[in-house]
Amino acid sequence: MTVRPPDASHRLFWTVFGLFAVIAGGLLLLEHRAHLTGDWFVIGLLLACVFGHGLMHGQHRH
Repeated sequence: MTVRPPDASHRLFWTVFGLFAVIAGGLLLLEHRAHLTGDWFVIGLLLACVFGHGLMHGQHRH
C-alpha cells in the first residue's frame, strides 16, 4: 500500500480548518471573558466544530 503525499486541496483544507479553530477559540475566550451571549453561543460553536470535524473525515478514505 502506498501513501500519497498531501496535495494542494488537503493543504488548503488544513489551512482553512486551522484558521477556523483559531477564530472559534478566540470567540470562545471573548465570550467567556465578556459574558456576551451566554451558553447557546458556546453550544453553537461546539456543534460547528463537531460538524467541521465530521466534514474532515468525510474528505478522505482509509
